Amino acid sequence: MLKSHLNHNGKPIFITCEAVKKIKVTKIRFDKKAECARDLGLIDNKLLLELIEFYEARNAIHIHAEIRKSLKYQIDLSWRAYRRMELFKNQIEARFVALGLVSSFPAKPPKSKRSKPSGPAANFAMP
Repeated sequence: MLKSHLNHNGKPIFITCEAVKKIKVTKIRFDKKAECARDLGLIDNKLLLELIEFYEARNAIHIHAEIRKSLKYQIDLSWRAYRRMELFKNQIEARFVALGLVSSFPAKPPKSKRSKPSGPAANFAMP
């Protein structure tokens, strides 16, 4: 009986309701997590795009297959990703301070000097 009234201009009207469902955080795609961080103002759009690029590269690299094929790794991209983590951390800390969630963060420890690489890693120039 109700179904006969649920139409508009000859088209059916569907009744829905919104629901919230808990899912495992591992089931959420990384790019969606990064977009959420950007939408919350934790990171800027430039960093968002780089993080997504790094994550896609991470997923594309299969270390054991690369070793068997004797291919060189994407060292430049790896170093950029490593260095960008400091920017990522700084932007999140600044946003937390701006939001008043914390007053400050602990001082950064002094940087240690890196030793010169040996073995196969010595063949790659470090930027």
